[in-house]
Amino acid sequence: MNDKAVKEILELKDCMLINHENWRKGQALFNAIYRIHPEIANEIRATDIDPFHSDDRIEACLEFLRNRKE
Repeated sequence: MNDKAVKEILELKDCMLINHENWRKGQALFNAIYRIHPEIANEIRATDIDPFHSDDRIEACLEFLRNRKE
């Protein structure tokens, strides 16, 4: 995935955090991925890089996105 696509996901994540103050960063990141690329979200769901339940997985998830071939 190119830098522009990752940046789009991160910008949506930031907007989601503003609108959903009770969400963690990992939840917002996963939901942003799902909104823009549901097929990728389904690919990472329930894996060791799924950030929804653990913010500790955010960096691994972002690395996966950056290295993913489209």
